[in-house]
Amino acid sequence: MKTICVEVIPTTTRQAFKILDDMIPFEKAKEYLSMTKNDFVCNEYFGLGMWVRNNWLLGNEGESKEQERQREACFKMLAGAKSDYGLLPDYDEISSFFLGRYYDHLKRKYPMEVRSLSYEEYLQWKNTWPADMPEIVVDE
Repeated sequence: MKTICVEVIPTTTRQAFKILDDMIPFEKAKEYLSMTKNDFVCNEYFGLGMWVRNNWLLGNEGESKEQERQREACFKMLAGAKSDYGLLPDYDEISSFFLGRYYDHLKRKYPMEVRSLSYEEYLQWKNTWPADMPEIVVDE
């Protein structure tokens, strides 16, 4: 997995998915999709899940007000509908819930016919998409 410096804490699902998509190579995404959703969430709890908790949810002393605001917005976005009802799960639950949503995103991004391709074949497949192919829409 690529290591990137997170300068912006995502406040929308689209931003969060984009950051992870940029970090996770095609081959790793295929490995994730060879698992069931439950296995992915369990296996990545201390990997990708910990990365989400440490980089997006847990603050650092001396953060600016803007960083605190971004973390709060990220917390609500990752918690999803639960935060609308005043049910605020802990960071572990939030990251696990988000991992499940990210797994669903990967399934939409890499349809079954793509998962057996090499990275070079995948790029060719991706370039054959019609120009008017609708973008995958995620909840904001």
